[in-house]
Amino acid sequence: MEEISIMQIQCPNCGAECETEGELTVGQHVICPFCSEKFAYDGVGQGNNAEENCHREMTTKCPHCGTVYEVDESLEGNTCQCSVCNKDFVVNVVQFVEVSGEHSSALTADEEEESKAYVSDKLAEEMDKATKAGNMQDTEIETVKSGKPFLFKMKTVLITTKKKIIAWWKDGEEGRHLFFSKVKVTAIRTKDGVIAWWNGGKDGRYTLFCKAKAIAISAKDKTVLLWKSGANGKIAILGVAMLLALSIALPLILQRSAKEDYELGVRYHDCQGVTGNYAKYLRLCRKSAEAGYANAQNWLGTCYKWGHDAAKNKDEAIKWCRMAAEQGHARSMFELGLCYEEKGVLHDKDEADKWFHKAVEAWRVDAERGDAEAQYEIGRCYGNGKGVAKDADECLKWCLKSAEQGHVEALNWLGVKYKYGWGVAENKDESEKWFRRAAEIIRNAAEQGEAKAQYNLGECYSSGEGVSADRNEAIKWYRKAAEQGYVLAQMKMADAYENKDKKEAMRWLRKAAEQGYAKAQFELGRCYAKGKGVAKSMEKAAAWYRKASDQGLAVAQWSLGSCYRQGAGVSKNATEGAKWLKEAALQGLGVAQLHLGLCYASGEGVSRDVIEAACWYQKAAVQDIAEAQYQLGLIYMGYGVSANDKREAIKWLRKASAQGHEEAQEFLAEILRRL
Repeated sequence: MEEISIMQIQCPNCGAECETEGELTVGQHVICPFCSEKFAYDGVGQGNNAEENCHREMTTKCPHCGTVYEVDESLEGNTCQCSVCNKDFVVNVVQFVEVSGEHSSALTADEEEESKAYVSDKLAEEMDKATKAGNMQDTEIETVKSGKPFLFKMKTVLITTKKKIIAWWKDGEEGRHLFFSKVKVTAIRTKDGVIAWWNGGKDGRYTLFCKAKAIAISAKDKTVLLWKSGANGKIAILGVAMLLALSIALPLILQRSAKEDYELGVRYHDCQGVTGNYAKYLRLCRKSAEAGYANAQNWLGTCYKWGHDAAKNKDEAIKWCRMAAEQGHARSMFELGLCYEEKGVLHDKDEADKWFHKAVEAWRVDAERGDAEAQYEIGRCYGNGKGVAKDADECLKWCLKSAEQGHVEALNWLGVKYKYGWGVAENKDESEKWFRRAAEIIRNAAEQGEAKAQYNLGECYSSGEGVSADRNEAIKWYRKAAEQGYVLAQMKMADAYENKDKKEAMRWLRKAAEQGYAKAQFELGRCYAKGKGVAKSMEKAAAWYRKASDQGLAVAQWSLGSCYRQGAGVSKNATEGAKWLKEAALQGLGVAQLHLGLCYASGEGVSRDVIEAACWYQKAAVQDIAEAQYQLGLIYMGYGVSANDKREAIKWLRKASAQGHEEAQEFLAEILRRL
């Protein structure tokens, strides 16, 4: 193919050096890829401002089959190959339209990375569908060497080499586009479907040719011109030297549904076809929940309920579980029942029973259709009497139905029931039988490379359930899962090496922390605070505490608050310290509640308020924190308040004394001597 020349001209609007394909004539308009303004070439490497930003599009028709394509005007006279009848024809432009350029913005690194994961999962499936439907050209025979353009009417285009995908994009309802490449590429998306991208990377230079519906990409050893025209997504491609152009109906990455976001998030958690990434798992699942997907809303509700991956917050738990429950999500109905069943301000037995009953009825429908998960859940309900009358026989019946389908949780639950005699006669042999069956299913999945199953098999060897306990085998399977990025396995590996190889332990702990796993971030912070396996650094400790705190981990929030109170690793700031203590205290962390009470009692970082202090001491005292019980006893004796209640004071001082609190013991003895 004849080499295509590239020339540079300077944009008069922003001063950028712009590259264009081919020779320009004086007065010819060019769109600057950097400021998006149009200007005219003056013949000496400079440009003059232009009033409009437009680009001409035209149509041509295949004389053999009559297929009409919208093309860039520069294809006039070129020989092209029709993607419908595969015959060559000369482009004969018959009309043109004016299309305005549009301001655009670049994709984020996360969006590019997610696209790769998504494509790897969808590519084979979609190519197969397209082939069966007759919508894809033969990839083996269409190696482009002659320079003839391929014209495609499909709305998605993939460009690939023999071994590696270079780029692909698709138009969608919002006109957003996604690109990824073997070189560093900046991809552009716009509202109206305009495609534009460029790159100044080390391995090849990609240059924006025209922002209004057309682009040219020039690389170090090849030039590829791409044209996109028309609202209906018709695309023309000019490819050279070992490029294959495929027309494939791939889904639009940036317009993934809420369901697809959630499923991709779970894949990042379970390392299914991608390297584990906990931060992306959290972000995608939350995004899906906010978009209204019931499974994700249930996930987020349970996170808030139990304080896993989010700050514990019953109001938020109820909000998200209710959203999912109103879409018919049975597990969320059950979780709502648990929320209302718990003692506290929101306790409402009637409301709890209502949601338990709704959950059972929803599960019953699916269970009778043979759904193993629903059978297991309804069996558990008969076992604990939630939503139905407690019935050991019904519990066993439904759990057996689920177990017979290979439901691992049901198999393990039967093992537990027979082990401890819960609703059945205690039977060690029967218990082992069910544990073994569960372990066999887990092993099969683990040997297929499933990270979650590998972790679970490690748990089996660690506990000795279903297999003979074997620490070395447990570590072997934990390692396999950890190497795929499964954070729980990485934490197990850190624990395994903690006492015999600090460096190796830190390596695994850091991997989990850098993925965004809050518990690992907190533990890494503690290692820096204590100089355990690393050089002691309170600055680094505080930094890791903050990462975990931002995710709502209560113990990290308490630790960060303590850093601010003491000025350890951060500038001393009593107000900031009290703020983080309160975040942890609101989640029910007793030690944080105690220290927040001390702040209110002394006025450290907050306005002094002994009554507020007593409230927080009370919350911590009922969790058997001796110092809180002692401080509460002092307040009931009238310390800091006008009234006193010796009976309550003695009660709390006795509790603290029973735990060995020396000051409480001495003070209690003095009170009793005076009685």
